[in-house]
Amino acid sequence: MKFFSFYLMFLLTATLLSSCATHSKSSWQIKTGDRTTLAFSGKGAAAGMMMDAYMGGAGIAIGIAIDEGIAKDIATDIKKYSPDFNIVSMVESQLSKQSFYVHFFKRNNVSTQVVIEAYGFHTFPSEGDKASAWLKMHFISNGKDVFINYPADFSSPTLAELNDIKTNPKLAYGLLNNAVAEVLLRQKEIFK
Repeated sequence: MKFFSFYLMFLLTATLLSSCATHSKSSWQIKTGDRTTLAFSGKGAAAGMMMDAYMGGAGIAIGIAIDEGIAKDIATDIKKYSPDFNIVSMVESQLSKQSFYVHFFKRNNVSTQVVIEAYGFHTFPSEGDKASAWLKMHFISNGKDVFINYPADFSSPTLAELNDIKTNPKLAYGLLNNAVAEVLLRQKEIFK
């Protein structure tokens, strides 16, 4: 009986030690920058510039307030659609889904810092009342430092009617999730 207990303890210890040796210590650290809430840039900024000529700084402040109100409404609707919504969790989920990153971290023992500088939605003045997800992400890994801005760094970002984004939280959530996925696909160059 003693031999069996000793043998079992030996197997458990060996299994534990071997599993520790095969798991990579690599990881990613995801955090937000100064802006931690959903942002919106568009209608208010344009209105603020026009009002600036007549009202001075007060016109710009009104424009900023308009954009912040739109951002708050979209964020509230997304929370109703997905109560657990969190941009950091969304990025982490996309990293886990993209097998390239999982295999890269296991193979190379690399630690990567991902900073979400801003996220939300941005209108396109030349596109009528269209808007897209807006995502500014900063990646630091392997001695490289890369900044990617969605939609500015992409030739054909996904657009939707602003009113649809404001009234359809499933669409808004999907646009943000798609933007995160596209940024991460573009970001693969940092890991090579």
